[in-house]
Amino acid sequence: MIAQPNPPNTSDTVRLRGPWLTAIRLIWIVVAVAGVSLYIAAIPYRYNALNPDCQARPCSPEDQLQVSEIRDMGLPGTFVAWYFIVVDTFATVVYGVTGALIFWRRSDDRVALLVSFILLANGLTLGPEIYFLVEANPALLPALVLLQLMGSLIVFAFIFPNGRFVPRWTRWLTPVFLAGQAFMLVRDPAVAYGSPLYFGYLLAGGAIAVGAQIYRYRRVSTPTQRQQTKWVMLGAAGMLILFFVGIFPGFFNPALLKSDLPYRMFRVPLFVALPSLLLPIAITFSMLRYRLWDVDILIRRTLQYSLLSGLLALAYFGLVVVLQSAFTAITGQAQNDFVTVASTLAIAALFLPLRRWVQDFIDQRFYRKKYDAAKVIAEFAATCRDETDLDKLTARLVEVVQETMQPTQVSLWLKRPEPLKHREH
Repeated sequence: MIAQPNPPNTSDTVRLRGPWLTAIRLIWIVVAVAGVSLYIAAIPYRYNALNPDCQARPCSPEDQLQVSEIRDMGLPGTFVAWYFIVVDTFATVVYGVTGALIFWRRSDDRVALLVSFILLANGLTLGPEIYFLVEANPALLPALVLLQLMGSLIVFAFIFPNGRFVPRWTRWLTPVFLAGQAFMLVRDPAVAYGSPLYFGYLLAGGAIAVGAQIYRYRRVSTPTQRQQTKWVMLGAAGMLILFFVGIFPGFFNPALLKSDLPYRMFRVPLFVALPSLLLPIAITFSMLRYRLWDVDILIRRTLQYSLLSGLLALAYFGLVVVLQSAFTAITGQAQNDFVTVASTLAIAALFLPLRRWVQDFIDQRFYRKKYDAAKVIAEFAATCRDETDLDKLTARLVEVVQETMQPTQVSLWLKRPEPLKHREH
C-alpha cells in the first residue's frame, strides 16, 4: 500500500553563503567577546552593591541586620553577594551556551543566527550586573542599550520560527517598539530593573507578541513550524508557572521580601532566575529541530499528570477532612491515625482508575484526532481477527488509512498467491 500525504509548504529557510556568512560569523564572535568582557568587568560593581559588610558604601541599619542574620546562620558575611552573583552568572552562561550551540550548528541559517544573537544578548542583560557597570561608567550606556535591544524576546516572537513578520503589520511595530524601549533606557538605565512603566511597556509588547504567535500557529505555520512553536511555548509556560510559584508567597506577605532572609536568598533566585533557563533550552531544541515531535508527548504527559496530581491532592484532603469530621462526631477524638491510613489506602485504590479517566479526558479534549485514530486502529485489529472475506478486509483497510492518515491518494496492491507445488513422496 502507498499512501501519499498532503505535501507540506516549502521552508522559508534562507542560507547564508560566502563572504556574507564569514562576516556575520565574525560579528557574532566580536559581540560575544565584547559582551562577556563587559559582564566580567561588571561583577566587582555588582559585588560592591550587594556586599553587606559595606566596604565600598555607607552601611545602613538594614545591611547591618542582614550581616548579623547571615552570621547567625553560620555563613560568611559576603555570602549573599557571591550567592546572587553565582546564580545570575549561571543563568547568563546557560543563555550564552545555548546561543553558541545554535550558532555552531546552524550559523548559515539566518533565522537560527538571529536567534543565537538574541539568546546571547538576553543572557548578558538577564541580571543587573552590567547596569551597575554602566552606572559607574556612563560612557558604556550605548552598549547596554544595544544589548537590551538585541536580546528582545518580543522581536523573537514576531519572527519565530521562519524569520518572517507575521502578521505583516508587526514589521512596522518592531522599530516603534524598539525605539520606545531605547528612549526609556537612555533617559534612565535603571528602568530596566524595577520601573513599573518599563515593565508595563514590555508586558504590552509581550501580549501583542503572544497574539502574533497564536495567529501564526493557526493560520500560517507548517506542521514542522507548529512543533517548533510548541517547544518554545512549553518552555515559556514552565518558566511562568515556576516563577509564579516562587513569588506567590510574596503577594500575600510583602514583608517576606524585606525581612525573611532565607526567602530572599533561596526561594526567589531558585524559582525566578533558574526557571528562566527553561526558555533558552526549549528554543535550542526548537531551532535545532531535535526530536520535535516528542513535545506532543511532553505536553500530553504534563497535562495528564498535573490534572491527576491536583485531583488526587484534592481527593486526599477532602477524605481527611470528611473522615476526620465523621470520626470526631462518632468517637469525640480530635485526631486519629486511622483517618490518615484510610485516606492513603483510598487514594492508592483510586490512582489507576483516575489516571485512565484523566488520560481519556485529555486525549478526547486536546488530542481528539489521535484519540480517534487509536480507536479506529483498535477496531480494525478486532476486525482482522474475525473477518475472513478478503474483499471486505481490504476495503476496511483502505478506510482505516483514509480515516487515520488522511492522504490525498491511497493505492493497494495484493500479491497473487503462488500455486501450491505437489511434492513427490
